Amino acid sequence: MWGMAAVAAAAIFRVDGAVGETSGEVQTAETVADFDVGATFASGWSLQAALRARFDTEDFLEPGRPQQHERSDFNRRWLLGDSADAELRELYVDGHIGRAFVRVGKQQIVWGQADGLRVLDVVNPFSFREFVWPEPQDRRIPLWSVKTEVPLGPATLQLVWLPDPTYDEIPLGTAAFAVTTPLLVPQATTPIHVESVRRPHGLRDSSDGGARLSTFVGGWDVTLNYLYHTHDDPVPFVAVKDGTPVLAPAYERSRLLGATVSNVFGSTTVRAEVGYSTDRWFITTDAADPDRVFPSDELAFVVGLDNTALADTLISVQYFESTLQHPAALMTRLRRERQATLLIQRSWSNESVRLRALWLRSLDRDDGAIQARLSWQAGANVSIGMSLERFYGDRLGLFGEFRDASRAGLDVQWTWQSGQ
Repeated sequence: MWGMAAVAAAAIFRVDGAVGETSGEVQTAETVADFDVGATFASGWSLQAALRARFDTEDFLEPGRPQQHERSDFNRRWLLGDSADAELRELYVDGHIGRAFVRVGKQQIVWGQADGLRVLDVVNPFSFREFVWPEPQDRRIPLWSVKTEVPLGPATLQLVWLPDPTYDEIPLGTAAFAVTTPLLVPQATTPIHVESVRRPHGLRDSSDGGARLSTFVGGWDVTLNYLYHTHDDPVPFVAVKDGTPVLAPAYERSRLLGATVSNVFGSTTVRAEVGYSTDRWFITTDAADPDRVFPSDELAFVVGLDNTALADTLISVQYFESTLQHPAALMTRLRRERQATLLIQRSWSNESVRLRALWLRSLDRDDGAIQARLSWQAGANVSIGMSLERFYGDRLGLFGEFRDASRAGLDVQWTWQSGQ
């Protein structure tokens, strides 16, 4: 029954470097190796494993030895000194039990379809060591979880259970993309003691769970989503102990109700997703608020249009909006925050040359970011890429705070595949 039917393996070796636009100094000089192995058994079940090893001689993205406070004990990277690490990216088995499809192990579970902006894609936490520039599948942190998909007539019900309390990796301190904006970090006029983050304990309190119903209605792909989870960013509670203010961050629970719709009209795809999150926490500078944060439900949505009318070209625009349902006095964010994105992808010479340009723009603050990448498939297994990543605008904004991290990069990638 479990006799092996096929085995496939692949490896990707990438060397990339980036130089800071302002400083002219090397920001990163990284070598990354990805190894993937998959096996399919005669029973129809499959096994998939993926390992990543990484070495950065400059050590500016995560200076020193990462503490990995955001990771569970069973989902940590293996640290090979200050500048190198290895990580088990995937390890799961999947197959059918009756009519149900089941996948068990370390994996990514993707909800939503927005580019660069997250509304429903919150099942897995993200790494922000390079802000939002790497592809989403590289920024997501895979979790030990169980995913089951059951057909229900014309619909499919997906059930997920995630007993892995791992959260967003957010750079701090002297990291190249350290987060300092008052939108996310409390500001203090004097040094403040930071306590260890308070995490959920026990299997029940630290587990996330949810369901997604997918169906097709009148030409539209539709999903309905529900997730009960610990929000992946800690709440920066301020407390006073022995007369001294301290920062006492803690992870808090939230419920997410959401939906997605998409349809194709000729060369244009229309898509949208909406999410309503309960019990979110946001920062205020109101001295009458002792812990300097306040709770509010949040309604967020994104609408996107993707057009392929031009040969070998994709043009995509998105509008994103987040609105707090219970705003507070002197909060650091606006009640309604709006962003827009423009993505242009173009290929030439039978897709051997590709250009990808992404513009992220805050519509309420004078800041944004631009990423442009030109890649060339130099051979069957070798590709070369050049990139430019630039931030601009208000240094207190989400994008403008990284103005000094703008950079230009060059990378070379070699791939290998084997199967039988």
